[in-house]
Amino acid sequence: IVADRFTPNTTSDGAGGIWFPYKIEPKEKALQWSIETWKVFDALTATHGDIGISLVSGKEYSSKPLPPEIPWWSPHVKDFELLSDDELIPDAVCGYSFKVPLVETYRYLRWLHDKLVGLGVVFIKRSVTSLQDEIVSTKADLLVNCLGLGNRVLLNDKEITSVRGVLVRAKTPSNVIPRFWDFPDHPKGLSYGIIRRDVALFGGTDNQDDFSLEPREDAERIEKQAKQIDPSFADW
Repeated sequence: IVADRFTPNTTSDGAGGIWFPYKIEPKEKALQWSIETWKVFDALTATHGDIGISLVSGKEYSSKPLPPEIPWWSPHVKDFELLSDDELIPDAVCGYSFKVPLVETYRYLRWLHDKLVGLGVVFIKRSVTSLQDEIVSTKADLLVNCLGLGNRVLLNDKEITSVRGVLVRAKTPSNVIPRFWDFPDHPKGLSYGIIRRDVALFGGTDNQDDFSLEPREDAERIEKQAKQIDPSFADW
């Protein structure tokens, strides 16, 4: 495996880790990818125990009236139910509750890394800027391209673009039960919270074509909205 960085210094290490098909097309393929991923998670936890993957409860809120059809992904989650009026929060007019897998990304990626090392996989830390790279062209019988945004350079594929996400992290108190909530059309901007055993992550942004890694004022808005939606966060 050749890459310019490995866990714990990847984007995935900092990701929230919730199973949820968000802004992904085409839906038919996305659904199949999602279902297969869930199956793999189930198989891994059945075989290897606690590797950082668990099933958690969560809620999605909306400021718009309930659509005539339930979400396209809903038949494939656990315990999907409509929220009652008593369960709604300010600015929400409808919502759902359901259970999905939650991944403690740093722990899971470390397990994957160690598993591969145990199988004899070699990790080479370096950048690859050409398919004519010596390692790629002379030592590989099969090439799996997982570069993502790196393909803007490697393959000159300018259709691949970024979606900038910002997360506010907080230490999860020991007595807090893992859970999540999502309010994608909140009047003040996308808002979500993913409470894991190791860390709590609050978002968010989804700024398309934004490649900046510099902090902005988003963090202040995210924290304020999180405390309004989940008041318990204010006491952490």
